Amino acid sequence: MNTNFDLHFKNMCKSDREDEHMALLAVLPCIQMLLKLMNRKQSGKKPFSEELHYDEKKAMILQDQDLFETELQKEIIDKEVCIKALHNLQEIALAAEKEIKLASLKGDYCYLASVFEDSAVFLS
Repeated sequence: MNTNFDLHFKNMCKSDREDEHMALLAVLPCIQMLLKLMNRKQSGKKPFSEELHYDEKKAMILQDQDLFETELQKEIIDKEVCIKALHNLQEIALAAEKEIKLASLKGDYCYLASVFEDSAVFLS
């Protein structure tokens, strides 16, 4: 991730909708955490099942991350597009969580899903 937080912060300060920019900016580290957790599981002894379609999910996460990066460069964020992406990320985190056995890791996926959901609600 090549996030330039300084640039995004400057764009946020120029906008009349600072809260929306901050909500998206706060989600970026969570996207990275989701990717890291999923990559670790996939490269471990018991990778995700075929039903999860790991490669497709990973591509979707990266696409949503790029979307947020692009939206953060704008003065006015397209909230509907971002909300849809946040719901997509939430669904991916919950689907992945179902295949995790360790309680603490299940909690991590649930936490990330809740962050994505809360951010979508905030943008609504």
